[in-house]
Amino acid sequence: DRGEIYQLDRNLAPKQKQDFPRKLSETGLFTSVGNHEIAPGVIPYSINAPFWSDGAHKERFFGVPGDLGIDFKEDRAWAFDDGSVTVKSFKLDMEEGNPESGRRIETRIVVKQDDHWVGYTYAWNDEETDADLVEAAGLDRTYTIKDASAPGGERKQTWHYPSRKECMFCHSRAAGFVLGFNTHQMNRVQDYGGVTDNQLRTLDHIGIFMKALEKPPAEYASFPDPMDEKADLHARVKTYLNVNCAMCHVNSGGGNSKLKFGIKTPLEEANLIGELPLHDTMGLDDARIVVPGHPERSILYTRVTARGTNQMPPTSSNRVDERGAQLLFDWIQQLEVKATSAAE
Repeated sequence: DRGEIYQLDRNLAPKQKQDFPRKLSETGLFTSVGNHEIAPGVIPYSINAPFWSDGAHKERFFGVPGDLGIDFKEDRAWAFDDGSVTVKSFKLDMEEGNPESGRRIETRIVVKQDDHWVGYTYAWNDEETDADLVEAAGLDRTYTIKDASAPGGERKQTWHYPSRKECMFCHSRAAGFVLGFNTHQMNRVQDYGGVTDNQLRTLDHIGIFMKALEKPPAEYASFPDPMDEKADLHARVKTYLNVNCAMCHVNSGGGNSKLKFGIKTPLEEANLIGELPLHDTMGLDDARIVVPGHPERSILYTRVTARGTNQMPPTSSNRVDERGAQLLFDWIQQLEVKATSAAE
């Protein structure tokens, strides 16, 4: 056999680098940043089960370049081409429980570049006229919130602007990078400036999908709202864990436990119920990940209600999701009832 010798040649026409926009107004995503008016071609969207973000309200948008589209997948994350972008703006109530007091504090964008997704975040100024690109290391800011339940009628809330690396902790390869873009999340009604329609039908109608949908939206799956007490409790818990935890706790997701919260894995097979914790027992007596009937001995519930070193999710949260914690509490508590009934 005859071997071959290769030589590297210099690229005489490298791609010209451009400075990344330092202000949100320079991204081209908005016609008016101050009024939060999106540019033509940028499409609003919403999801069935939002990720917990320390009580903030979120507005979501996305864009795909030129004539490119989205590769729709019924049971997996949808796939995007280079140049695609997702946008999420956060508002924090300056008075607890009063949306009218909401102040826009952050906009995060995730861009696909050279077949890789990269996250950037912008911190809004006090006047809410524009937002500045946060440095790669991230940033913390503390806001004073009026709260009748707090001592003195107010509390301090630290808002964490994630670093570039932290963005990709959640927007992981195992999670499909763009977390909300899957059929379970997107199969819902969206308001398009006064006109409402199912998102799947709308995106199919305007040609965003590379191929036409094979079924009407009603025949595709959708997540329940985890906070909708009229929905099935088991399905609500399954959805909550999938949305808030499965980006790490899934095959190849990076989580260093055996938990599997992917949507295709039943909770009974998630290495969850009755399982010994691999790490810290959090000081609990006879701890398990989930102890049927006993939230107070369950690591899952304890970590969700903790903040600090042992908290879950482990990053970008400084405030406990009280409603989510109550959902898990109720589910764990009633597990024993089902077991007892079955024994009888």
